Amino acid sequence: MLRGLLENEEAEGEAAFELGLAYLARALDGTDMATILAELETARLFFERAERSDEERSDARAYRFAIDVVTGFATNREFAEMETLLADLMAAGRDRAAVLHSGVVVAWLAPRVDEDLEWFELARRLRHAVGDLARPSWVHAAATMDSILAIYDARCTIAHGEGLRKLLRPRIEAAFVRERGLAAHLEDLLSETTWPDPQRAIAEELRATVDKNHRSGAGPGKAGENERYPLLARILPTDAALEQLPEAMMRSIEQALVDYERRPQALANPVLQRTLATLRAALLASSEYEGALRENFDSVLQQLLVFCSDRQNADIRDLGKRGEYLRADNPSESDLQLDLREFLVGNLTGAEVLSEVRGVATGRTDLRIRFGGPTFIIELKKHDGHLSQRAGNRYRAQATSYQASNARLGFLGVLEVADRIGPVPSLEECFWHSAYVPDGSDLTRHLIVFKVPARLKSPSKLR
Repeated sequence: MLRGLLENEEAEGEAAFELGLAYLARALDGTDMATILAELETARLFFERAERSDEERSDARAYRFAIDVVTGFATNREFAEMETLLADLMAAGRDRAAVLHSGVVVAWLAPRVDEDLEWFELARRLRHAVGDLARPSWVHAAATMDSILAIYDARCTIAHGEGLRKLLRPRIEAAFVRERGLAAHLEDLLSETTWPDPQRAIAEELRATVDKNHRSGAGPGKAGENERYPLLARILPTDAALEQLPEAMMRSIEQALVDYERRPQALANPVLQRTLATLRAALLASSEYEGALRENFDSVLQQLLVFCSDRQNADIRDLGKRGEYLRADNPSESDLQLDLREFLVGNLTGAEVLSEVRGVATGRTDLRIRFGGPTFIIELKKHDGHLSQRAGNRYRAQATSYQASNARLGFLGVLEVADRIGPVPSLEECFWHSAYVPDGSDLTRHLIVFKVPARLKSPSKLR
């Protein structure tokens, strides 16, 4: 019923908000990390949609930032990033409080204050815990441990499942495996006879898990660490446990290795750099956008940016017959397909680029790019007239249908055939991120949409 109401302009905001709450409750009832993160991703998308439909929905904004804080902790965001997320959450909370105290919300619709306080207190503790868990020991061990254990046993009153604890515990456990000084604090506090029984029970559970993982030589989520830092994992011994290394060190080394691998393909153009950074930031909402998958997806995205930039700038004498369609009155999407395929085949030397592949989502793909396991589809369309982001949504269902059996990340390229009296749109206006939850599905699918302007004219012919 709520999904049906999404199509009603007056009801869209409320329906999207309620769907966000439903998926948030599902996530906090989840039983494994992948499912929890995927459900939170979908919940965040619906809260974002509620906010877009009504800019006054500070409640939707607060939930969206709360999800960002929780997932940021779970996915090893650093202190500065968590500081920004918490500031966003607090600002949304202040806006929401102003609405509630203005008298426009009837009493029976007002949220419970204890729920709000619990969420904000959890967010505050998560922000501080990021710095605490990166240290080898603590000056005020007892007070810090109390805060860490409150996160380790986190339960928010919006749901009573195990999802929140499953999401937050691995980072804490990995820190205690990595830093034996923190484990020593735990032992010292457990030896104190005055420690309250509820905290003691939580602390003993943490110690048992840490001891088990330390003896096995592999902390919780080792596979996950290898996925987040594939290049670092590749150069370390096969039995090395990455979670025993400081998080900041792993991030720094992995980024240096990525930069080294990509040095011949570095984008010198600042506009391309800025556009790439914006799109990558938007893709962080995807629970699959990490590790080797992220690395492969970024390599395709970078080539698409270069392709679109070149096709806006190159003269017909540079492209020859290959670029004639960009200035033709009635170009076809097959012209774009042929041009883009030849470009990607020559530049993505580590991937297999095929066109017109049958047997994918019962249809035929325009371009399929495969890096061994990870596979990405580029769906291509021709659009008459100016393509807005809203107009691009009409092609979204088909473009995301190819993601059913592989990564929930893909591309939609549109040949924009329009008569212009002025210049073509800037490159930054030709790329955007689009997220979509298909009807009957619980998982969010992500697209990078790009448009290639056609019917190009020389600057001297513009008015």
